[in-house]
Parts: sequence; C-alpha cells; structure tokens
Amino acid sequence: MGKLYALMLGIVLGTHGLVGLFIEGEHLLAILNVDIFIDVVYLVSAVLLLGVALTNSSPGAIRGSLLLVGVVLLAIGVSGLFDNTVFGLMPTGLTLVDYFLFFGAGFVSLILPAFPSSVQPLTSSGTALN
Repeated sequence: MGKLYALMLGIVLGTHGLVGLFIEGEHLLAILNVDIFIDVVYLVSAVLLLGVALTNSSPGAIRGSLLLVGVVLLAIGVSGLFDNTVFGLMPTGLTLVDYFLFFGAGFVSLILPAFPSSVQPLTSSGTALN
C-alpha cells in the first residue's frame, strides 16, 4: 500500500510541479501556488516517490521516502501558518487548497509507514503485484 500511495502522490506532485514551471506569478487555476520554490520541492519529491514506487525498493526505502516527503510537506504547511508567503519563498502566497495538500498529504505520508502492511506488495487473488 505504501508503494501505491507513493505512486499516486508522486504523480500528483510531479504533475503540479511540472505545470507550475510554466505558470509563474499567479495561482494555478486560481487555487494552487506555483512559485518556483514549491515547483522544485514537488519535482524532487515526485522523483523520490516515483523512484521507490516503480522499482524493487526495500521496505526501509519506501518508509524513509514517505517520511521525508511528509516532513517536508508539513514543514512548509506549518511555515505557511506563520507567514503566508513562507518567509518570501512563495511570493504569491498560499491558498486554502495548498494547506489541504500540505497537511493532508503530509500527515498521511507520516502515518502510513507506521503500519506494518504499508511495505507489503499489493495482491490480487493471492498474486503479488509489483
């Protein structure tokens, strides 16, 4: 389940980061921040998550990747609570949807690795799906 979540989150963050590279100075669809700082954070996170999701990664690598991305997302979210521009790193400011993304994906990324089944492969009719 951890690999599936890493795959889904990697696709979402990677797509957001990639589209954001071409839209600067305004919000994506008027609801998501696309400043260069967050684009780079999303792209690096996506590479990390997709790397563990699409390869035969060890359980420690899966858990570590999810934990690292969770900590980064939560740190940005908490920083945004103190300063809406994250101390100037995101000049267009954060929106409510950004906070949902940071805290929602961040908390799930921190909680999911705690479950023992999070690193087990998904199965279909008893056959492992890799």
